[in-house]
Amino acid sequence: MVYPTSQSEFKSSTDKMKPKLEEVTDKITSCKKKTDEVKPPGGLLEAVVGAVFPIAGIYFGVKQIEYLIQNNPEVKKKLEDAQDAAEEVLATILQLESPGNPFMMKVLADNWDAVNAKLTGVVAPLGDGAFLATETWTDTMGARYAKVPAVQLAALQSLLPHLESMRTLMRTHADTIIQLWWDIYEEILDFVITALPLAANFLKANPIKWLEMAGTIAECIAAVLTTIKDMVKLVFDFTKESNGQIETLKSASSDLTGTYNGAWPPARIS
Repeated sequence: MVYPTSQSEFKSSTDKMKPKLEEVTDKITSCKKKTDEVKPPGGLLEAVVGAVFPIAGIYFGVKQIEYLIQNNPEVKKKLEDAQDAAEEVLATILQLESPGNPFMMKVLADNWDAVNAKLTGVVAPLGDGAFLATETWTDTMGARYAKVPAVQLAALQSLLPHLESMRTLMRTHADTIIQLWWDIYEEILDFVITALPLAANFLKANPIKWLEMAGTIAECIAAVLTTIKDMVKLVFDFTKESNGQIETLKSASSDLTGTYNGAWPPARIS
């Protein structure tokens, strides 16, 4: 499974999917129209017991026609359920076109990585004893100078956990949304591959088989709809979890350890 790497790539895929879904709904509409052909042939049904009459291009005897008429409302109901569900699937595809552009969040996470690299690169030199004057400058001014590197180091180190939280949160949130939305897309793709032949076979089938086939079509669409709703719930639950993480991040950011009354500590010796 290869996940998309950009919003435009994702949208291109969903754009290709929409006509296929519309084809599914059109096919189901055609199936529903086909069931309209199931009706008594004038007033002859009871009068001519041994005769056969055409329905949907196939000839049936009186008893078979009675069976078709009896079951036709249930066939139509199952097809209506299938059509409603297919329209919900199409609505989901439209939502997929705008999942909040998590790809941009990944770019921002990469930018925070660059900041982290710069910051951690500065921290080490401040703590490796490179400030030799702190050992040789022994008067009052030197004593003040000796405190500067440690103060600056503490301020820089206090930023590191905030940076780590920010870049990890953004990347994890973005990756999860992309993966879940793409999984939904693939579920819908698999559904289209399955549903189109089912509907096409219904149109060609003997009406005696319609009830069974309509049920299969409805079950096929209901199954993918259930999967989609489960995945959407995962996105929703993860978003709630991320919002909690954001609140934690905001709370942690209020920790001003290493700062000078909330500002960067001045590097001065006077």
